[in-house]
Amino acid sequence: MSMTLAEIVGSARAELGLFPISPSVVSSGAEIDQQMFYLVNQLGTELMQNGNWTALQSEHIITTETIIQTTGDLVDGSGVISNIAAGTSLLAATTWVVTGNGIVTSARIASIDSPTQVTLTELATDTAAGVALTFAKDTYPLPDDFQGFISDTWWDRTNRWQLLGPSSPQADQFLRSGIVTTTPRRSWRQIGRLANAWRAWPPPGTTDPRMTWEYEYNSLYWATDVNGVGKVRFSADTDTCVFPDAVMIAGLKMRFFDAKGMDTTVLRATYERLLASARGSDGGASKLSMTGAKSGFHLLDYWNIPDGNFPAQS
Repeated sequence: MSMTLAEIVGSARAELGLFPISPSVVSSGAEIDQQMFYLVNQLGTELMQNGNWTALQSEHIITTETIIQTTGDLVDGSGVISNIAAGTSLLAATTWVVTGNGIVTSARIASIDSPTQVTLTELATDTAAGVALTFAKDTYPLPDDFQGFISDTWWDRTNRWQLLGPSSPQADQFLRSGIVTTTPRRSWRQIGRLANAWRAWPPPGTTDPRMTWEYEYNSLYWATDVNGVGKVRFSADTDTCVFPDAVMIAGLKMRFFDAKGMDTTVLRATYERLLASARGSDGGASKLSMTGAKSGFHLLDYWNIPDGNFPAQS
């Protein structure tokens, strides 16, 4: 079981001979406790940022929203769609796109104006009433604890194929704005650091079921409270963290000496040795062949596919 914040700071103080040890760090009025409290949080944040720790790897599932097929009225040269038969209660600005005759490809909702009216990011190219429209959500939020994507983990589990991406801004705009707007596979990109930043292309269409998309990411939550809820920093004496206790204690002692302007040569060497050991034993890795040949189990390979056709099944 991992040591608590109070235990980590207490151990660091004891090893440095900084007595007496306070029973509480967060509420302690001692200057040393307060300094160590900030230093240990700084250490945890740095460890989180500088390595893909197995304990920080998380999975995020997206279940696509059901598309909305309805009708509405367009005016040439205007971005407003009025008299939307299905209403706007299920729609949202910036995250939904709309397709239909007289609407530019990749037009999305800029604002919800009323229970039956929206304004788009593009202007209509036709004036008509009762135009058949398809609204689809193509942009979804990142997890609250999102730090960064883990490469090659993006999958469409409904269709059982990998999502292509992340697309560059140039490739994404080519698909959304160019003559060729579809590909055999669905792609995605990150749109800045907005609340809704994960965007797919093409959006779900009229023939698509509700789909399940998945990716893995590195979490910001390196600390945990007594109920197992992740958090971005220590804030209570009873909080624990995902990093090895020995690394946290050694790193805290090194940072304390450094903050005091003292020689950290020995403490740094100890910390770096413990950190290297922890990183080396974190998670696992596949075997590497010195001959270039693959090892392990393969569903299909040259030794289990016969020449010619497979024999007929009776």
